[in-house]
Amino acid sequence: MLYRVSAAGGVAESVTTLDRSHHEKAHWNPYVLPDGRHFVYTSWNGSAPPKLEIFVGSLDSKEKRHLLSGVLTMSYAPGYLFYVREGGALMAQPFDANNLRLTQEPFLIGEQKGYTSFYGKASASENGVLAYRSDDNPMQLVWFDRSGKELGSVTPPGMYHNPRLSPDGKSVAVARLDPQTVLSSIWLFDLSRGSSSRLTFAGHDYSPVWSPDGQHIVFRSDREGQINLCAIEIAICVHRLSQHPARCR
Repeated sequence: MLYRVSAAGGVAESVTTLDRSHHEKAHWNPYVLPDGRHFVYTSWNGSAPPKLEIFVGSLDSKEKRHLLSGVLTMSYAPGYLFYVREGGALMAQPFDANNLRLTQEPFLIGEQKGYTSFYGKASASENGVLAYRSDDNPMQLVWFDRSGKELGSVTPPGMYHNPRLSPDGKSVAVARLDPQTVLSSIWLFDLSRGSSSRLTFAGHDYSPVWSPDGQHIVFRSDREGQINLCAIEIAICVHRLSQHPARCR
């Protein structure tokens, strides 16, 4: 679900509700519209690769308006929605933020190949500049110094997302995509030893975050039928080198 909270802090209040009759598991990528009261967002029903629906929601009620189905990702910029269709076509469609509706037919911006069509989300600025990833080449995590000189690679080629350095700077936790299942798991790369360990083995796990003491990693997962935050103890996983259940809530 999506939540609202005062800029001054306080209790978070939900502004969307998962529709179990339509098997909704998560609401993602909210973009607040110019009126400050409405927002566009995507809904996921657990499909892999994710096929999302786009809705307009409100901060003042739980009412929502359906805009599009069957997209892989979505971005908003004043006057337009940008989204990727299955197959990799990056589209733009005029959007009337005052009346909360699409006004014209979509048109092609570019082609995105392979899994980057989902994970390589486009980003549009308010001055009309759009940035997006268009190829499906394997990724690597690479060290650079402050002058921009490449120092060496951290990982073998693959599909990686949301890398996070440990508090002591000695390890990297990252979500790694399996191109066969289009699901991701959390991996740990030891920077001093050059070794790696797979930490999670169930569901779609991503967005790892370290605890301040470096003993646990918290991540998002759909392993219990909806998106929850899960935590896993690093020492147990690495020393046993075996699957260890995560705690979710």
